[in-house]
Amino acid sequence: MKDGMSGKDFFALAFGSMIGIGWVISIPAWMSAAGSIGAIIAILVTMLMIIPIGFVYGELTHPA
Repeated sequence: MKDGMSGKDFFALAFGSMIGIGWVISIPAWMSAAGSIGAIIAILVTMLMIIPIGFVYGELTHPA
C-alpha cells in the first residue's frame, strides 16, 4: 500500500462527509414524525449500525 492519498481518495472522503451530514439536517423532520422518544431510539439504532464503519476507518488508517 502506498503512502498518502490520491485525488480519488480525497474525493471519496469529501463526498462521504457531505452525504453523512444528512442526519443532522433531518432531525427536525424526525422529531415531528416520531416524537422525541422515537427520534432518540432511531439515533441510537443508527449509532449501533455505524460503529462497525468506524472500526473499519480505524483499521484503514492504522499503519501496518
